[in-house]
Amino acid sequence: MTDSRYFRTMLLDALRVLQGKAIGGAPARMTTTVDSLTVEAQVTAGTAGTLALTCSIRIATADGSHPLAGTPICVGVDERRFSLGTVDDDNSFSITGMPPGSWRFDLRARPRSPRLPETAVPLPQPAAQLSFAAPADSDAAEVLRVVTPGRRTLLVLRRTLPGQYLIEATRPPETRWRAVVVEYTAEDGDTAVRVIPLPASSIRASGTVRLDAFFAQAPWQALDNAPVEELDGICSPDDLAASAAAAHSAAGRQAWRDLAVRLTTEQHDAIHRGLGAGRE
Repeated sequence: MTDSRYFRTMLLDALRVLQGKAIGGAPARMTTTVDSLTVEAQVTAGTAGTLALTCSIRIATADGSHPLAGTPICVGVDERRFSLGTVDDDNSFSITGMPPGSWRFDLRARPRSPRLPETAVPLPQPAAQLSFAAPADSDAAEVLRVVTPGRRTLLVLRRTLPGQYLIEATRPPETRWRAVVVEYTAEDGDTAVRVIPLPASSIRASGTVRLDAFFAQAPWQALDNAPVEELDGICSPDDLAASAAAAHSAAGRQAWRDLAVRLTTEQHDAIHRGLGAGRE
């Protein structure tokens, strides 16, 4: 059996070598090898001044396995902006729409005792100076902007004056209801789950939820394209109640009412319990 942790370490070392070569400034081809792992990276010109990154990974394994399949990759453009990719079954990954810059690579950790399925992607943690700095005015200050794999969803983390955190999810037009599910570490060390329902729409759909007691310096993750019919296998009725109570706008609360009629009786009742608590 191949030890995936060993190859993850080699992959990160190889990506950090590319980082040291200032990858991301312009179209380029780069290759680097760490032990038995080779990364071939190609940066090409995209639309509207953006760049696209494609990395092919070659690994010499005795059993011919693909130990890195499913590994989430985090690429930082600056301290606020990040794009995510996932290594596929062919040991490669692609991220499009990247702004030029000095890209930084990382493999992020999941929360301790994670509750979401492995298809959830770990999210970057906000820089400490952004997490603890007070917003300049009464509006919420943006501290993090993350594009999920395949550019499916844009996640924006904001901090308000009282130290509260909000996360907004925006996704392209979709013919079906979907949900973004965020699992984070709370200040007491436990994990919490918040759901953002996104209705079917011919235009972009978005929603915002409050992350109560969010601990910004601990691991967190998101499942960004969950069918709402599968929420009963992803989160509990109590999670739905807490999420509905944390909806940040009248439109968000209405989305929960519209979703409740599509779910089971237990989920419906939990959502309305949360909406009632949110008005208190």
